[in-house]
Amino acid sequence: MALVVAALEVCEARLMKDFGLTRSTVRDRLQCARTVLERLGKLADRTYPAFLKTNFTITHEGIDESSKSLVDIPLSIEGGLKGARRQRAALAVIRDAAGHELSVCVRIFQRMQRLMRGEFDGLNSSQVRASAQALRTILIAEDHSFKATGYGQFHLRGVRTNNAEVDVAVRLLSDRDAWAALGLQDAAALEKRINRNAVRRMILMGLGATRRAVHACMIVFCCEHGWNLQPIWDIPSDPFFFEIDDSVTLGTLSYVAAFKNRAGHEVMALLERYGTKPEIVRGRVMHAWEATSREGRWGDNDHAALLSKDGAAHDAIEQFSALGASARAYTSSPDLRDRFFVHLSDRVGVVGFQEALTIAATFSTAPLNTPGLTFPLIRKSFEQLKLREVGSVEGLRPVAGHAKTNILQPFYVNSQDVVREVLESVRFFQNALQALIVSDTGISGALAMDEKTLEWFHNLAEFSGIAGAIGLGASTPVGTRKEFYNFNPTDENVRSLIAIHLSLKRSRRHIEPYRFAIYGVPLLGFVIAIEGKLRANGLTALFRQTARQLLSDFKANKITLPSLI
Repeated sequence: MALVVAALEVCEARLMKDFGLTRSTVRDRLQCARTVLERLGKLADRTYPAFLKTNFTITHEGIDESSKSLVDIPLSIEGGLKGARRQRAALAVIRDAAGHELSVCVRIFQRMQRLMRGEFDGLNSSQVRASAQALRTILIAEDHSFKATGYGQFHLRGVRTNNAEVDVAVRLLSDRDAWAALGLQDAAALEKRINRNAVRRMILMGLGATRRAVHACMIVFCCEHGWNLQPIWDIPSDPFFFEIDDSVTLGTLSYVAAFKNRAGHEVMALLERYGTKPEIVRGRVMHAWEATSREGRWGDNDHAALLSKDGAAHDAIEQFSALGASARAYTSSPDLRDRFFVHLSDRVGVVGFQEALTIAATFSTAPLNTPGLTFPLIRKSFEQLKLREVGSVEGLRPVAGHAKTNILQPFYVNSQDVVREVLESVRFFQNALQALIVSDTGISGALAMDEKTLEWFHNLAEFSGIAGAIGLGASTPVGTRKEFYNFNPTDENVRSLIAIHLSLKRSRRHIEPYRFAIYGVPLLGFVIAIEGKLRANGLTALFRQTARQLLSDFKANKITLPSLI
């Protein structure tokens, strides 16, 4: 029994140290292990040692049930930011670093592909051309082995061709300077030592996607859209299943099937009927998109997203496409051929889904090698930022892809920052109520607020509808009332008004409907009201002339629209 207890203690220490698991996860696994060992000890006619769950006590101290995110790991972020601003900065740092790593992988792939085709332009030295020929020899042999067996030439299941030439080429390329002379210093920089095994790994970067490229692209996408790891792996080989204006639609296999069943034939008919009128097609497509989302006829792990063509996620998907397609060409597995994220491995061949507990196991440079950096942490930071936009856990639920809120509340949005902000908002609401009570009763001696503060909260309660919500009805705000807004219809002001209107209309195409309803609709209504007043006062001609000039300047790329949301 003592040996069993000692083994459980070692298991607990290794789980905490090597696998990056939270304390609560380790506790749950140890509880399962205790139960299994106790039942094995009670089996008749067995030689298992007698063991009771009470013989091993699981430590409960130090268990932090708050939702950890990127702000809880030692990322290097300048400015001393806190709360939501630190979350946003952390996501940007991780996204940009992953985007850089993906760009490096793409450059290496493109360079090796040119050398594999025998394009030695610019390599004048005979020694450098010999290195280029050596690299081409290995690449061609590796390509032949993958096509024939699905494994590299150095694998036991692979096929070796011209062994002597390949061995000589490997020895010639076991030199960091040789790679630098070929313009592949970025590939050599990824290896601590350039030996036979390092050459094997670097060769794969010239044939298709590697784990490094896959994880870099997935990190960018996760930072932008906050998906779980499983649905990211489930993105199909043709990720963009519909394209509208400056956006593209992307989804997992089940969602794509549900969308096409609902909208496929109807959308095709619209395209044939209306040709290149995007506003008509777009409206019907978005209606089908929202209807499909409401129906929810797909699995729990399926997601869909609307990607802006100017966004980092779209750029990453576009960059990775060629690498993934090259890797998929080496497999005969239908499942892998249908997946967007596959990569080559010198040990396994063509690989699909892999559980990635830590990102630091893939990357060796900051900030991606930060201890504790994982995909769940990125997702939690994204969800906590999104909570601040939608305003409630229920509003966050469809964005996060959960059927209920019982998972989101304790595991995603239970961070110290979110709890602190919630308490501050509750206190803010309490102050507004106190100001209303003081106004009606005159009791103010027990409140630690001066008259100016009470006046401010009283007016806030009236204008925001708090007074009406609690049944006090409408009343006159205290203090001096502000003057009404006056719009001066100068040429510059009218032009700015039209630019804001156009910016809001374009923002509506790629912003979530719920978020636009909160931030965009009130502002759009205010702009339309001012425009209506201008027309009613005989300024229609000025308005139309200014609008035509602004649209002409925008289409000619002479101006940019203001960013409002």
